[in-house]
Amino acid sequence: QPLRHFDRTLFPHLVESTRRLAAFLGADVRNLALVQNATAGLDAVISSVVRGAREDEGGARRQVVFFDAAYGSVKRMARRHAGAHAVELPLPLPLAGDPAEVCAALEAHLARHAAQVALVVVDHMTSNTALVMPVDALARLCRRHAVPLLVDGAHGPNALPLDLAALPADFYVGNCHKWLCSPKSVGFLHALPGRHALLAPRVTSHGASAPFPAAFAWDGCRDYAPALALPAVLDVWEAYGPARLRAHNAALAPYA
Repeated sequence: QPLRHFDRTLFPHLVESTRRLAAFLGADVRNLALVQNATAGLDAVISSVVRGAREDEGGARRQVVFFDAAYGSVKRMARRHAGAHAVELPLPLPLAGDPAEVCAALEAHLARHAAQVALVVVDHMTSNTALVMPVDALARLCRRHAVPLLVDGAHGPNALPLDLAALPADFYVGNCHKWLCSPKSVGFLHALPGRHALLAPRVTSHGASAPFPAAFAWDGCRDYAPALALPAVLDVWEAYGPARLRAHNAALAPYA
């Protein structure tokens, strides 16, 4: 019965999916919200942080900083919400992924402009070049400059070892339909407790006045089947072993 499903039985199952995913990702379930995809989560964070900085600090922190290897839609989000204050930094070439070089490129900007930066956005694994970014080191660098960091982990979960509780990034957004092989579309948004109050979903619905993560639990009457499938998806990976998958993929890389 559709009405009974949406009004009575759906929410407990979404909570169970969130709990299972949080455990798989090494996260506290209180810091994790399900979203339709990484794009929805990224846009929610960028828009919320820019708006909050504008309201709370009189517009002093207006920059959204990202590298030139960022995903195209992330660049568009930054430019939409930050306008002329969207700052694109070049990654050092060749793209060898040397953590020290990547951190130095961001450090050079933050050393001069940290007081103007509302948010830094970095990939965990870049979409076009498959470069694994040193997100732990970048998170610690941003923390030293008192600048929040958003990690675009669209390609991270299951492709890379991930322990969200140990990662000092303020926000981490990921997809479940890529290396986790869930149905489309379901992803997640992880936020440190001190950042919860900043966040608001881009879709205003019945839960919009609730605190994070409850505000993200309901965004209208739609097909929630991909989110409800997560426990079955995670059963497979827990039986198979994510490390086994990564070892298999690494062994195939020389043949690519």
